[in-house]
Amino acid sequence: FFKGKYEIGYNVMSRTAKARDLFEFEPKEGKIAPGASTTFTAKFNPTASLKQEMKLHTNSYIAIEILETLTEKTEHTIPVRVDVDAVFSKYVLRPANGLNFGPHVYDTDSEPKTFEILNKGEFDFDFDIVPYRTGSDDEEESAKNAAKGGDLAVGNFNVSPTTGNVKPGESASVTVTFKAEGERTFCEILGMNIQGRDPSDSPGGIPYEIKGESCIP
Repeated sequence: FFKGKYEIGYNVMSRTAKARDLFEFEPKEGKIAPGASTTFTAKFNPTASLKQEMKLHTNSYIAIEILETLTEKTEHTIPVRVDVDAVFSKYVLRPANGLNFGPHVYDTDSEPKTFEILNKGEFDFDFDIVPYRTGSDDEEESAKNAAKGGDLAVGNFNVSPTTGNVKPGESASVTVTFKAEGERTFCEILGMNIQGRDPSDSPGGIPYEIKGESCIP
């Protein structure tokens, strides 16, 4: 809120190249009439250029210049303290080593098994599950259905749900069923995407193995 007698100008400035990449302000510059006020909106990492965790505390990367409107001369510089904790999504898959349905009599459907996606981080995250590798038309169609939140049929396994949101400290349960056919072992790899995880953590999708054996007595 401006209490002066005359109009002033302002300019929000980033003092380092790093700050220019990480912060975006709206409005960035303008004028304030006597008795008026301006609200600034700040965005952190607007272009998603930051690829690592970061803590910024009590820094002086941002400042507001107060300008004399006729001469555009800087009359004052006001430092703006910005505190940021940028962290990745943290998750745990349980069981961690995948699901094994063991042997089943052919032409039967298994009892459902579940695995959990636990949120060990500080913020909500979305997840989605697709085939780890898609190649056939059936797999691609199944992946499209999964992306819409429908069941995912991959090989002789059915997975549901395929999308969801998990709050900090909570978990989502994913149910898998196995259809035994013939006399062979079936093994598939699911690809899980956790929103906001470390980009170096399985960028093609977090692999999760599911397998089962079909037997003829």
